[in-house]
Amino acid sequence: MHTFLKLITLAVALGALSGCEKPSPEIQIADAEGYLQQGDPASAIIELKGALQVSPDKASARRLLGEAYLLLGQAAAAQKELEQAAALGAEPGKVQPLLARALLLQGDYDGVHAINAFEESLSPADSASIHASRGKAWLALANPQAAEQEFGEGLAKDAQSLEVLTGMAWLSAQRQQIEQAKARLDEVFAIDPDYAEAWSLLAGIERSQGNLEAALDAYTRAINNRQDNALDRLQRVAVNLALGNNEAAGKEISTLRKQGIGGYLLAYLQGRLSYQEKRYGEAINSFEKALNGNPDHALSLYYAGISALETGQLDTAGNYLRRYKAQDPEYLPVLRTLAWIEMQSGDFVSAEELLRTVLSNAPDDALSLNLLASALAGDQR
Repeated sequence: MHTFLKLITLAVALGALSGCEKPSPEIQIADAEGYLQQGDPASAIIELKGALQVSPDKASARRLLGEAYLLLGQAAAAQKELEQAAALGAEPGKVQPLLARALLLQGDYDGVHAINAFEESLSPADSASIHASRGKAWLALANPQAAEQEFGEGLAKDAQSLEVLTGMAWLSAQRQQIEQAKARLDEVFAIDPDYAEAWSLLAGIERSQGNLEAALDAYTRAINNRQDNALDRLQRVAVNLALGNNEAAGKEISTLRKQGIGGYLLAYLQGRLSYQEKRYGEAINSFEKALNGNPDHALSLYYAGISALETGQLDTAGNYLRRYKAQDPEYLPVLRTLAWIEMQSGDFVSAEELLRTVLSNAPDDALSLNLLASALAGDQR
């Protein structure tokens, strides 16, 4: 009996040990594919890194890892893995479209245009995807004619390519052909009602037309349908601020911070929230943080100047607004405000010069006419 119990114990131990064995790289890769299909790239990355520890030369794992990084917006990491996958012999059709998108996200437009969309081994859908990225790169380079040609070639390859159709909507929107842009987006939604990039574009169009509630809804649809949604969420904060939804904006800013999202845009939006809540000192601090990240951010300069003005810091306000004026010399509210600041310091000649610039563009502006009269009177003229 004693020997029998030992055998049972050994059998159980061996069973437990076998149950703790790591799955094979093939199983981990299959699991990762499942996670990607479920929209969970973070879990896919864990599986793929485990597979690559055992088999670092698995081209399929490298390619899937690049795709997962791309879904999370980590374009540089995606590029690295995709290039390794290509070097290991992955099929061009499985790598090149993803690589084009990774390069596009990084602003490497020359790199995007170096990818051949006409390679014979590419499927029509893969070729269309590359044409779409090439077209978007041309849009970013302010060459709509070249973009239009790329989108046309992409559409000829795959008439239902979501990337191409959305790119054509971008082109129409850039040309101020709003109804045409919306019609293209309707085509996209008829194929895939959850396509996030199209919702993001629609949100921008609605916002540009002053349809803020519609923009808010569209940004929410974009956010809910992709993992890499930080930019859309920042834009949603801005729309909530424009609508006066300060509480919703504040909650989203806090959430973004907890997720490690920073940068000058978030600092600017925090400043806008503080400004709207009349916490002008806090607003100035936030705008300064934004300007540390981007010294030429015009909106931060403008609102920092107005916030300083609200606290009676005329010199500080003037400094911010002059920096704004250097970028936009004809923005009338800034010129008018600077003229008032100059008058407070007794420099009526500078105030007059600023106000005459305002009145040359808006000759019936009553406030500027009154300020000019005061400046002339102050200069005894």
